[in-house]
Amino acid sequence: MGARHALHTAAGTTFRTEVYPGADHGFTQFDTDVYDAGADARHWTELTDLFTRVLR
Repeated sequence: MGARHALHTAAGTTFRTEVYPGADHGFTQFDTDVYDAGADARHWTELTDLFTRVLR
C-alpha cells in the first residue's frame, strides 16, 4: 500500500486512481511532444464525471 493510499484510507476519503497506459506524464498538454489525444479525451470524460458526481 502506498503512502497516499494509506492517508486516504486513514482519513476515510473515497478515491480512485486512473492509469493511462502508454501515456507519458503531461499527456494533456497539447503543445508538447507527449500529448496523447486519446488519453486526453478519456481524462476529460473521467474528470467531468467526477465533477458531476461530487459537485451536484
